[in-house]
Amino acid sequence: MSYIEFQTQNEPSTPPTNKTRFYVDQSTGEPYYKNDAGVAQTLVGDTGPQGPAGPQGPAGNDGADGADGATGPQGPAGPMNVEFFNSRTATLTMPNSTTKQVIYTDNVNISGAGNCFLLVSLASRAFSASSDMEYDIQFDGNVLQPEYIEEHKDSSAVQENWRMAMLDLGNLAVGSYTMNLRFSKEATGGTAQNKGYTVAVVRYT
Repeated sequence: MSYIEFQTQNEPSTPPTNKTRFYVDQSTGEPYYKNDAGVAQTLVGDTGPQGPAGPQGPAGNDGADGADGATGPQGPAGPMNVEFFNSRTATLTMPNSTTKQVIYTDNVNISGAGNCFLLVSLASRAFSASSDMEYDIQFDGNVLQPEYIEEHKDSSAVQENWRMAMLDLGNLAVGSYTMNLRFSKEATGGTAQNKGYTVAVVRYT
């Protein structure tokens, strides 16, 4: 059996006219030839097209189920009940007083004992720029916390500064309760206004 051996080497010089030099490139290991025009070409053909994808293998086994998570906290018993609601939208001129004055009084009837909270929103116009106005809500003789104390920067007639709060009333027994909205100023003078007052008492247990 006969063999043709090609020397592994760097690209050779251009052969004489009508001659071709065959060699194996030293860096790639691929067979090449170089014609008398000085052009080197590989003897390796182009890569053929990719064959079709093989069939999908069978599905693996499912892993074991994870442990159950911890039990969440118990929610409040039963639906929440709106025990009282009142909304006042008229503009009311506030008293010119540095001590608390009652603005609105409501009678709240609680139909079932349980924990309750108060939702309240009100809109105010300041009596004087850079002077405190103070509101509080007195429920069953006790002043709820926190109070509304704010120093407004504008007292123009168009001002309607809405504020909202949710206040804890604690556990209330069945019965009737008096609720007062009260107001005072840091100093006398000017005209403060209340432009809206809405309250709701909700029992949730």
